[in-house]
Amino acid sequence: MDAKAVATLRERVVNGYNAYTMGLIGVVQTTAARLPLGSHDDEFWGGVSSLTRLSRGLIRQEIELATYAVKVAAIADVTSDSGVTATSVFESIIEGDIGEMMINNMRFATNDILAQMERDARTLKQMYDQIAYQSKLRFVNGASAASAGKAANVEVGFMFMDRAGRRWKSDRYVRTRVNIHLVQTYNETYLYGMKVAGLDEAELRYADPEHERNGYRFSISGSGEWPSYVDVRDNILKPNSLALVKKSSMTYNRGDTDGV
Repeated sequence: MDAKAVATLRERVVNGYNAYTMGLIGVVQTTAARLPLGSHDDEFWGGVSSLTRLSRGLIRQEIELATYAVKVAAIADVTSDSGVTATSVFESIIEGDIGEMMINNMRFATNDILAQMERDARTLKQMYDQIAYQSKLRFVNGASAASAGKAANVEVGFMFMDRAGRRWKSDRYVRTRVNIHLVQTYNETYLYGMKVAGLDEAELRYADPEHERNGYRFSISGSGEWPSYVDVRDNILKPNSLALVKKSSMTYNRGDTDGV
């Protein structure tokens, strides 16, 4: 598996999420057009609830499929690179704590995306209430029901605020969160396979062979002169990085310690 394949899987999840937010806007547009004729809250929430139930299932499925795909690819790659058998890696994952950890990581990633969808629905409700007020106000002031409804302007800014108070566009947040999950799943599955094979030294690989960090060496255990994978993951790799790990070769470019 390469970075392009991981990005393709990531974008499948992001596309599903974007379809959800576009669907939310569609619910508002459809409902707001009839607002001056009476209350349509039930219709609004019915549309939002139906769309959310369907989209939650689709998003969950896409994340599960993407996770499985990168996991299988990592095992195939480490089998080819290190000589360990795929069966031994699968059995070790199933029998060890790593298997449960991977399942939990997938659940955490999925729950984060589903939580963002809930925030999006609340944002939309605020926008809907504002449109409803403006439409009814125009109607009371003499506009026809049709023109009052059509005048409603639907511009929704779906956002995510992190713990540091930084605001992200929600699709960017979803893309970053899914990227972190898939890259870590691939890398940690691959490294676990190396560990099963009795290997400890690995390196980062980028799609661009001229990248300053291409070939950056580390050890799984963190023993000796090389940093550990945890140090590399937490202190070197950026959240949107598509750097994948491979068994160490003779090529090595230490570079500096800025995030990549």
